[in-house]
Amino acid sequence: MMFSAGTGILPYMDTVAKMILQNCNALKPEDEKFHEDFKLVMFVGFQSRKDAIALSLLEGLQHIVNAQGVPDRFRLFFRFSDQKSPRWNEDFIKKQLETYQKENIAKIYVCGPPLLEEQFDKTLSTLAPNFGLDFRTQVDIL
Repeated sequence: MMFSAGTGILPYMDTVAKMILQNCNALKPEDEKFHEDFKLVMFVGFQSRKDAIALSLLEGLQHIVNAQGVPDRFRLFFRFSDQKSPRWNEDFIKKQLETYQKENIAKIYVCGPPLLEEQFDKTLSTLAPNFGLDFRTQVDIL
């Protein structure tokens, strides 16, 4: 699972690019591949759609996996501030953990503005054990 806001998306773009290449059979033979069961759930937030970074790559990967009939391989959720989307508060974070817990969350990554990172740090440090997650090893707040 990845949560990012604004330029916080940038550390994750290598993962997105590699998923695009792998799903298009464009990786070099020597390139390490994601395991065939690898799935990514990505939540991204921006001020507005026009301010979104790498929007075409994110939506492109979503289109590719949908066209290949494996939509669960990459699930993408947007939050745009100008659309008055709900904030990513403790209730939102808990709901996502409840939703995806059955899929065996391997790792949670968070990158964004300080207030977002503080919210996730505070919430996940408390909730992670309730969902069978080790906060020290399975949560990365960049």
